[in-house]
Amino acid sequence: AISDPTCHLCKESYKDWEVSFEQWGLIDAVLQPLDLCIDCYKQSIPVPSVQLSDIRIVHTNQHNHQPPIYHSCLFLIMEYCESTLMDAVRHVTPATTTPAG
Repeated sequence: AISDPTCHLCKESYKDWEVSFEQWGLIDAVLQPLDLCIDCYKQSIPVPSVQLSDIRIVHTNQHNHQPPIYHSCLFLIMEYCESTLMDAVRHVTPATTTPAG
């Protein structure tokens, strides 16, 4: 049997949940790799700059987890990339020459 995760801050067990990468990035970088319950996550958000009502939390089922589908968006995890998108386009697209005038 799979047990529920434990929050690194309050040490309580909680049901798995998720938010968007953008919303997870609102908390301090030191907390981002940790397992956090919803309450500790919300308490870690800098409230003056963010409305907590705008945070979309999705409860997930660990046994049948389907990642969310983001329509019309492109997410790149840059630390896995060997070059930037512009470098890749320059590599594939031949250099254009200007006509001599």
